[in-house]
Amino acid sequence: MAGMAVASVIISAVSAAAQAANNYKNMQTQAQAADANAKIAENNARLKLIEGNYAQDRKLQQGKEFISRQYVGNLQSGAAGAGTTGDRAVAKSAYNLENDLNLLSYNYSTQAIDFLNQSKMYKYESDVAKANAVNTLLMGGLNVGNSIASSKTLNRDNFNGGSGTTFQASPMTQEFSRPAYARNSKLWL
Repeated sequence: MAGMAVASVIISAVSAAAQAANNYKNMQTQAQAADANAKIAENNARLKLIEGNYAQDRKLQQGKEFISRQYVGNLQSGAAGAGTTGDRAVAKSAYNLENDLNLLSYNYSTQAIDFLNQSKMYKYESDVAKANAVNTLLMGGLNVGNSIASSKTLNRDNFNGGSGTTFQASPMTQEFSRPAYARNSKLWL
């Protein structure tokens, strides 16, 4: 009968260890996924900056062509010259082009910053998952020890031929009773 009780305790301890290992693996997988998502977000931020540069270059080229046509039209119509209506129209077009370029820069930069913030959040999630993985292993070890210590079937009678000293442990505290002669002994565990 004592053999069955010992086997039950061992099975309980092995089960706790297996659960801890499985939880550790799950947390590590979550950390890896978060790391991958962080890299994707960083790449998206880079792409937004490249896309923004391309959009600005395209807008600048289109704006220059428009302003050039506008200026040539003013020259052909005789409306060119300092202070003329044509000159003010060209200046207004250049001002509008500069504002459009600034707006494009702002919009794409903001989108890139959003992706970088997402990346930081994913990195944080990864760090939390890694910490939880370590904590899972530590708690698994405590659960293994707790399942052994809380067993009322393990006593020294089962292992040393009946000396009569019984381990009685409450979960997590591991307060063992000991014989009276050993209570003040520093050698007793």
